[in-house]
Amino acid sequence: MKGRGASAAGQGSDDVYDALFLEGAYLAQVAYRAEHFLGTRAEIAVTFPMTVFLFLLGVRLYRAGAFDDNGTGRRIRGRMLAWGFGLGLPLNLLGASLVVLDSASRYVFPMVLMLGYVGLVGWLLDHARRRGPVTLGLRAVGRTALTCYVLQNVIASWLFYGWGLGLAARVDGTTWIFGAWAGIGLFLVLASLAWLSRFERGPLEALGARLLALVPDRRATATDRAA
Repeated sequence: MKGRGASAAGQGSDDVYDALFLEGAYLAQVAYRAEHFLGTRAEIAVTFPMTVFLFLLGVRLYRAGAFDDNGTGRRIRGRMLAWGFGLGLPLNLLGASLVVLDSASRYVFPMVLMLGYVGLVGWLLDHARRRGPVTLGLRAVGRTALTCYVLQNVIASWLFYGWGLGLAARVDGTTWIFGAWAGIGLFLVLASLAWLSRFERGPLEALGARLLALVPDRRATATDRAA
């Protein structure tokens, strides 16, 4: 009885949570996140070490020449493409179908697949025209990366949450998810190209540069003192 009661309570809590984000207002969602701040941010204990690992992995790949425009870089990117998709894609499909691998499919397997995506971007840049639409689009998104990252979350929230169009409660199926992903991605590419045709940086990148400009240069200050 106790087990069924706990299970029912847990199911009821999940139903309330789902209803809040499927149908609830924006301020109600903010209030819920504030009230359950520690509980909803417990994932940081896992994601922070993972972020540090990915940062160090990027440094290691950079020093190994993975991003160089030469034969060594192309070989490394080719291996990343082959291993990332050859191993990462089956692992992610397996993790999505087995509940016992839920944690691994969320925190481990995607990192393997990520290498495949990096290799794929490198392959596209190696084989696309230097001034073609692919390279121009990727370059534009790269120069507005922080803005695109924030904007994709805002757009997806507006599309699927209850305070926006509420599509999550109206549609079902993987096709809609991939369609939204492709549509948002295309919009961000076009928006980045349009923005950079008039401005040097993305809006959040420009804001970050202005904030950094307010920080005193310690090396310059030390040199002035020494003089």
